[in-house]
Amino acid sequence: MSSSNDTSVVASSTIIVTLNLINERFTGTLPLIFVILGTIGFLGNTFTFLQRKLRSNTFCIYSLCGSVVDVINLYTNLLMTYIVKDSIVFLPQLSMNLLVTSLIDRFSCTCSLTSPIRRIRRLKMVPYLVVLTILISGVMSLYSPMFYDYVPNSGCVVTDTLSNGTLYTILHGFMAPIIMCVFVWLTYRNIRHSRQRVTVANTSATISRSRHQFISTVVTQTNCAILHLRSLVTHSTSHVINHRVFIVIYILSVFTSDASTMVLKLRELLIKQVAIYLPYFSYDSCQCLTADQRERVLRWLVSHDYLSPTIAPYITKNLLSIPLYSLEFYKCDQLTNDMLIEIGRASHFSRLKSLIIHQCSQVQDSGVRAITKGQLSLEYLALRKLTNLTNVGLDGIHSAFLKEIDFRWNEKIQDHGIFTIVSNNLNLRSIRLVNCHGLTGQSVNHIAQNLAEKLEVLDVEGLKTLDAEVFVHLVDYCPNIRSLNLFGIINLDADGLFTLFVRSTRMMQLNLSYTTCFLQEPVADYLCCLPLSLVDICLSGTQVYSTNILVRALTRLKNIEHLRLNGLATISDDAIEKILAVIGGRLKTLEMNGYITVGSLTDRSVEHIVRYCTSLEHLSLNLLSFTSTLDSLYDLFSSTERALKLHTISLSSFRNINERVLWSLVENCLNVTLLELSGIPCVNDSLISSLKHCRKLSHLNIKGCKQITDLSICDLLGVCRFVSLVLSGCYQLTDKSILALAHTQPFLEEIYISGCTRISPAAVRFLQDNTIRRLYIDHKIPNALPDALMARNLDTGLFEQV
Repeated sequence: MSSSNDTSVVASSTIIVTLNLINERFTGTLPLIFVILGTIGFLGNTFTFLQRKLRSNTFCIYSLCGSVVDVINLYTNLLMTYIVKDSIVFLPQLSMNLLVTSLIDRFSCTCSLTSPIRRIRRLKMVPYLVVLTILISGVMSLYSPMFYDYVPNSGCVVTDTLSNGTLYTILHGFMAPIIMCVFVWLTYRNIRHSRQRVTVANTSATISRSRHQFISTVVTQTNCAILHLRSLVTHSTSHVINHRVFIVIYILSVFTSDASTMVLKLRELLIKQVAIYLPYFSYDSCQCLTADQRERVLRWLVSHDYLSPTIAPYITKNLLSIPLYSLEFYKCDQLTNDMLIEIGRASHFSRLKSLIIHQCSQVQDSGVRAITKGQLSLEYLALRKLTNLTNVGLDGIHSAFLKEIDFRWNEKIQDHGIFTIVSNNLNLRSIRLVNCHGLTGQSVNHIAQNLAEKLEVLDVEGLKTLDAEVFVHLVDYCPNIRSLNLFGIINLDADGLFTLFVRSTRMMQLNLSYTTCFLQEPVADYLCCLPLSLVDICLSGTQVYSTNILVRALTRLKNIEHLRLNGLATISDDAIEKILAVIGGRLKTLEMNGYITVGSLTDRSVEHIVRYCTSLEHLSLNLLSFTSTLDSLYDLFSSTERALKLHTISLSSFRNINERVLWSLVENCLNVTLLELSGIPCVNDSLISSLKHCRKLSHLNIKGCKQITDLSICDLLGVCRFVSLVLSGCYQLTDKSILALAHTQPFLEEIYISGCTRISPAAVRFLQDNTIRRLYIDHKIPNALPDALMARNLDTGLFEQV
């Protein structure tokens, strides 16, 4: 252990020496580089603004004056810093104020011809406005003599760092960008009003072109202002706090900004380094970390299996020295009861608002009780797939603020455990008990009696039996329940359901998937009494006695927006037309998957969808029909207004789909976030590469698309931020795609690459090390390449491709 510590210290020292060397040799030459580039830019501006057509334009005059001020600052500040290590700052705000003046000039030219503001565009007004701008800039810098003083051998130094930094940030950092944004908005508003007043033949191209020019110019100037703001804030802040601490805080301040992928990668790289070298950080050096950053460090340790017993004391010492508000332990087999007990004993560990423990095999009742004890501010609690959790582990959960609990797949929890947690937390709003097979209807009765009108969401998917008494309790005690999931409960009492349907007036979401009680004619009629307040209903796999009953039940739902009808044997093309003709205009979500085995739907149903569903945002037609060409979807995707509304599209296993439909999809559905095109033979690199225009795409499924190569995958990685990728069966993919994913997709959470024989396990492990959260990988290679090198993995004992 000591040798590894020495090695880490030596490595850290080497890094510091290297960074210091770079700082001395590279940073010292930066002023000269900026002077050269700035001079080139100044010459370009001079030749541009002094052209005959532009020299009399007031906007160009103000811009040229600002360029002159910039080049003066370059030579008196940066160049002098490079030559004699001393500098003079010449009215640093003047250049930005001249830019503001140019924006005011642009605003005046968009005002009406009778407006008095247009007078400032006269050439004789230019000298007056320039002088006024210089005076304003001088006034804005008057605070300098108050907070600066000359010290021998040190030059001009700050005497009051806090006041100077505050005024510097407000006057020079915030005022100019705010004023710029105001006049940009006023200018754009005037342009829009003028277009509404004037009508000229064939103006669409001109309007579009001028709008793009205006937006491009505005974005450029706004970015300059933001960069100026960032530099001013950091400059002033560096005078207020210690230099070493400032560097850490400035780098970690990127954590909370909405930055590009490169900046996000830098943020997560810093999180990774802090997590790895956590034992070597002192208590004082970790004080600059905020609660959110400490939570990220702990989440990284958990997701990458660094949660060893040796690091647990440093977590308590360095990360839990201030209160944390959110903890997540996701699929961490290293997490033990002793670690949770140690975390629970931390002095500041009593203000958690969110706690998630998901599928941690070693966690038992004692660990859960330790980490939940005394958490009086807890608002969300998720204890999922904990095979050793029983009723005893729920005894210590007491919080007046607890609103939601999620206990999915905890088979050892019984009714008594639910009685305890509900009795101790009477402000619960949402309860999810999916596949808790040890529960009975008595737990639901107790929930209803204790929570009463506070209960809003109840998910009891997988319960064996719900009798009439359960439904009576729900409608009697819980009038505000708005979401109920009864997925897969075979033994549903029909009379109880009827009572629920008739007396529930505020229910908005109902899931009756894979229930069989509607096969008999008298009970099937109960569907026609579904609550009229429903907005979302799911009937996937629900067997209904007749088609007419289903049509009558759905057409009376006047508020329905989300409809899921997957794999219904009683549905037909005519039934789809009758349903959508009434409610199609309101639908935002439509799922009709799995009708290949039923064989009851054809392209006619797709035509009805296109004709009636004009507000769709989510469309799923997976496995609808082997023979469908989906030609009618071309009208949906080619309509710009309707195409831009679509966020998720699933069209898997359409072997005969018209390729024109797919091209229309990728060219016009620019806001799509989820796209499934698995099993479509005509999907190729050109089609997938065109998805780079869909910058919001985060979930992509192209399973079994054999024409896909590394080329198209790499094209998307620089644009899209993926969370889920399904590439199974794309056997032409190689390690190139995986390595590109590792460098560009830190937010990837799951990837399916089974059957991709040219992808090596080493590349997959490298990808896993470079993601932020724990990455789920499905990589099965039943038939590896005959010349592939196989070796035994010493960690698992299995033979793997190298």
